[in-house]
Amino acid sequence: MGNLSVSVIITTKNRKDFVVRAIKSVFNQTLLPKEVILVDDGSDSAHVLSDSDIYNMKKSYGLDISIIYLKNLVSKGGNYSRNLGVTNSTGDIIMFLDDDDAWSNEKVATQAGILQQDVENKIGLVYTGKKFVNSIDLDKVTRKSIEGKMSNIWSGNFPGSTSGVALRRKIFDLVGGFDEKLNTLQDYDLWIRVINESRAVWDKKFNLIYTIHNSTNTQVSTNALKHIKSILRIQEKYKNEVNNLDILVRRKFLSRLNHTIARAYRRNNDPRFFKYYLKSLFLYPTLRTLVLVIYY
Repeated sequence: MGNLSVSVIITTKNRKDFVVRAIKSVFNQTLLPKEVILVDDGSDSAHVLSDSDIYNMKKSYGLDISIIYLKNLVSKGGNYSRNLGVTNSTGDIIMFLDDDDAWSNEKVATQAGILQQDVENKIGLVYTGKKFVNSIDLDKVTRKSIEGKMSNIWSGNFPGSTSGVALRRKIFDLVGGFDEKLNTLQDYDLWIRVINESRAVWDKKFNLIYTIHNSTNTQVSTNALKHIKSILRIQEKYKNEVNNLDILVRRKFLSRLNHTIARAYRRNNDPRFFKYYLKSLFLYPTLRTLVLVIYY
């Protein structure tokens, strides 16, 4: 079997400075991907990278790597943009990177190596751990994610962010890619379908530099409604699977969904927070939910 090729899909909107950091983290990989697909999702003109910007970055690194630059004239959303990127890619392995995240330089090599060694093609998804940084100090790691303690996708989104995974293209195509009707939880929804068809493994590394932003979103109440809509869609999509789960796993799954809604309301100090907070605790109490009263 020949070496598997890697396509990196970077999606961006109105984050010109951040996306330059993301692209450079790909250029700094010890194993370069076959290609980078950059999808701009309708950025304002002041935030759009020019073709010459990309050419000059590539030239400064002296790289022979294909870069395909796609631009949505109007914003279509992250799901559409990621699917568009995959459609225009050719790699055997797909890796996604959000514009405000970055990779340690072994990320591609580590995950591609795991999939390359899996000659029986049983592994469809490889994920890495996260090193958290703040948007006002991108060089200071504040903490690392806790990994390796969860293996059931119904108990939680253990693969995490799209920026930290590598997917076999065949599996991505088989399950139909990202659900473009979901406004939130799109990564979790995709992982459910991927893990239904294959195995997911942790690469035993922390190669995703995940950015936390200080600024608060003034549209949080709207975001809470988006969470509710997405959760109702997920519950409907997987109602048969959820009904067949062990009762404890089912309660964990439903508790997590209610936690997600509660957290969205908590950020806006919306009293509707308590309804979903209490439902989450009733279904399966966790410290993570309990502390929402104080932190979010």
